[in-house]
Amino acid sequence: MRYAVHIFAVVRVKVPDVEAESQTEAIRKAEETTDLYGTLNWPIGRMCHVDARGVSEVEYAEENLYYLVDEEGDEKFERSRHYQADGMTPQEIEEAPSAV
Repeated sequence: MRYAVHIFAVVRVKVPDVEAESQTEAIRKAEETTDLYGTLNWPIGRMCHVDARGVSEVEYAEENLYYLVDEEGDEKFERSRHYQADGMTPQEIEEAPSAV
């Protein structure tokens, strides 16, 4: 059997020199000015420098939140399963509420 394993990992993104009146304002400004999609889609080898996004460091935070495992050939993902961070304990995923 072949599987596709999705690892939902935590990364650390450093945004230096955020000018703000408080720490919470600094968080808001960092989130607003940082393109996390662009930052996290860098080619391998570009993980530690200041770029146009103002990001100076990106690294794996050595923590996985959960896993998703898809079975090859299961085109409707009926046998796909989520597992907790230990990689062994099945995790139930709640269905998104349907639109009314």
